[in-house]
Amino acid sequence: MKIEDAYFLIEKTKQDYDFIFEEFNRTRKTIWPEFQYFKDFFSSGQKILDFGCGNGRFYFLVQDKNVSYYGVDISEKLLTLAKKKVKNGQFFLISKELNLPFSDNFFDIIVCLATFHHIPSFTLRMKLLKEFYRVLKPNGLLILSVWDFYHGKNKKYLFKIFFDWLKNKIQNKIFKKKPSLDWKDFFVPWKNQKGEVVINRYFHAFTLKELKNLIQKANFKIKESKILSHNEKRNFYNLVVISQKEDQKREP
Repeated sequence: MKIEDAYFLIEKTKQDYDFIFEEFNRTRKTIWPEFQYFKDFFSSGQKILDFGCGNGRFYFLVQDKNVSYYGVDISEKLLTLAKKKVKNGQFFLISKELNLPFSDNFFDIIVCLATFHHIPSFTLRMKLLKEFYRVLKPNGLLILSVWDFYHGKNKKYLFKIFFDWLKNKIQNKIFKKKPSLDWKDFFVPWKNQKGEVVINRYFHAFTLKELKNLIQKANFKIKESKILSHNEKRNFYNLVVISQKEDQKREP
């Protein structure tokens, strides 16, 4: 994927979430059950970056840990909600270039939950991972999760993944329609309360192996990886990779 196509998709993601922010907030008011798995990684005094923080709800999982909470998002409207909910948090709007406004070795832990699958192209994914590496302290942790499209009910999208990619390639070749998608890039419809599709969000359908390989290429050491159930019914799943910045002297 060309970088201009990747930036186009980042901008689309920004516009999409600014458009659905009220509905998105309504469906993201509580802590999802699988978030509890991460709680023991946090301790008092840590600086935490919540990348793709949305409305800031992750803070309420760790608020009793006495942490310093920083939230970053590309949606200005979601950040407005987060600032209202988390009075003692610090929030930052980032641009499509994905540069983090923090100094080197600043954070103890970075969480990136259900966000990385919205980052298009190998180039931008690696850039973001290198930014994570830069702002993490030595021995700092990166907790990253994406939707799993290969297990549970999300398997229904497997045909759509192929269809969207093929349709895009045909349109791009014949009609020069932009952007050009990479393999396993596709769009997931967002429906309003009436059941009407109002936007189609960009996703990349990672495999666990693909995700681990990317993280390792950015010089992180994998500590743990797993497929984590989204709920007790076990009909939706997330891919989770927990990794560590081990060597401050090595450049990612």
